Amino acid sequence: MKLYLIRHAETVDNVAHRLAGIKDSALTNHGALQITRLGRYFASQNIKFSHIFSSDLSRAVLTAEGLSAHQPELSPLLLPSLRERDFGSFEGQMWHSTWESSTVPKQPESEASMRQRANAFLSYYLLPLLLAGEEAGDEAVVAVVSHGLLLRSLWRALLACFPPSDVRIVGDADINAFNPFWTNTGYLEVLVRPKLSSSVGDPDVPVLGGYSLQVLGVNSRAHLADLQRAKGGVGSATFDQRQKRIDHFFGQKN
Repeated sequence: MKLYLIRHAETVDNVAHRLAGIKDSALTNHGALQITRLGRYFASQNIKFSHIFSSDLSRAVLTAEGLSAHQPELSPLLLPSLRERDFGSFEGQMWHSTWESSTVPKQPESEASMRQRANAFLSYYLLPLLLAGEEAGDEAVVAVVSHGLLLRSLWRALLACFPPSDVRIVGDADINAFNPFWTNTGYLEVLVRPKLSSSVGDPDVPVLGGYSLQVLGVNSRAHLADLQRAKGGVGSATFDQRQKRIDHFFGQKN
């Protein structure tokens, strides 16, 4: 299985440094260009996805649709389990605000709850795809479009499925692969393959003890090379989804 863990494009709350967990924060014009670049880049690399999973929040949905636009036969599967952390009463506040969570009406989602959602997605979607593909001789190519904190929980859950000795950082992949971060439309790329000597079924090894995981890229952004933010505040302004051609909106191709 080839797996791409992709963060959504830039939003107005990202630019304003405000928390937007389950809030449907609108894309910026720059974010719309990031999506265009992302979809074109994967198409130019002849990467054909077999599955696209996405958070059902609009910023992730629009990013996922930027991928499926190049594969009209494939629609993203939208899942609430891939939403960002619910910040409760702190939604909309500045990133570095002081939290007094003991007195707020709605508490932020716990780390345990996020882990539970990540593990549920692995159990119900990713792991069955991996195992079914190997049995059929087909390699799945999967995109998961989500949010920074949820992607980190999902990545940790996935790593826990492998013996540490079977996880390898390849080539130019960042050494921070074990504690990664994602910028807007950045993606983590991994390859999961069965080992020649399998220990599947051994109760003393993790779930994917018969597989190896190779980290091929961390927060990859080749698709954003030379992409400049439009001047005069236009790039940071809210993107109008009624605009049919973002290239025409800016008067140039990016």
